[in-house]
Amino acid sequence: MPLALQRKPGSPDDHNVMSCKLCVGRIYKRGVASAAQWLWAINGVQQSGPDMRTAGTTGSLEQAQAELHENWAKWLAWAKLQEINE
Repeated sequence: MPLALQRKPGSPDDHNVMSCKLCVGRIYKRGVASAAQWLWAINGVQQSGPDMRTAGTTGSLEQAQAELHENWAKWLAWAKLQEINE
């Protein structure tokens, strides 16, 4: 099952990233001096695979989703795991 965003109640710019019923990350928007940034993070990963990041910042929600998904896929491959369809 692909990763899905679950908006946090009361906050249009703060999302949990879900793999089935497991929260594997977070994407949220924060305002800075001149522009907004979207922050993403993968949660609960004890080790990371090669060339994998567990957090980053981007200029859009879509880019944050893409970067989190790319790095989650790298971690799954490194850990020899795969998403399941539920």
